[in-house]
Amino acid sequence: MIHQSDDEIDELDQFLMSDMVSDDAMMIDTLDGFLTAIAIGPTTVLPSEWLPAVWGPTPEDAPHFESMEQAQHVFGLLMRHYNGIIQTLEHDPDSIAPVFNINSYPDDPHEYLDGEAWAHGFMDGVGLRRTDWQPLFDDAQAKAWLRPIHLLGAEDVSDEEELLVRWPKQREELSEQIPDSILVAVPRRSARTATCDDDSAGGAQDRPQRSLPVRQWEEVQEMLRGGKRSALT
Repeated sequence: MIHQSDDEIDELDQFLMSDMVSDDAMMIDTLDGFLTAIAIGPTTVLPSEWLPAVWGPTPEDAPHFESMEQAQHVFGLLMRHYNGIIQTLEHDPDSIAPVFNINSYPDDPHEYLDGEAWAHGFMDGVGLRRTDWQPLFDDAQAKAWLRPIHLLGAEDVSDEEELLVRWPKQREELSEQIPDSILVAVPRRSARTATCDDDSAGGAQDRPQRSLPVRQWEEVQEMLRGGKRSALT
């Protein structure tokens, strides 16, 4: 399987925190949740639709790349991260490892796992196809499994639910349940995912996203050739 190295994740993280992107751009943990929702969602979302949301809510939030080469490099990092999620879900879903924050507090020696930003990103990804996700949220068992993500990341939580995420220990316990929550939706993704084969047109050297759904792969190729520069920026 092809995954991002730690250095590549750090590079993407640094870019998302740089002055080249707006203050509204997703951070790496939010991005990971966002791309996970897109990867396991019941219908395909093409990069030209989800990529602008990474940078912020308006077209003015697009990064100010120094060159097309830099834009292509950053886009490649994003797609490798996305593809790493897809490959993990396809080949070893039990090893899924969401990117969470680790928070510490004065006078408390414990470092707390916190998936709140990840869950917000996931719910943003769900929002791109909310109608298609609704049957999952209407299913009582699936809804129960997805409850940790809902509590940490949904905007429409009740006052009673807000009390369940008030303290770091509560958020940590919910965050630890998220990998199991992700696995609930994996079967719904597998039914609609096609994969690219190494022997297909273009050659292995031209294919950094082996498991990208075919239609998305074609769009990626077009975007990387500069045919959709507006989708990059």
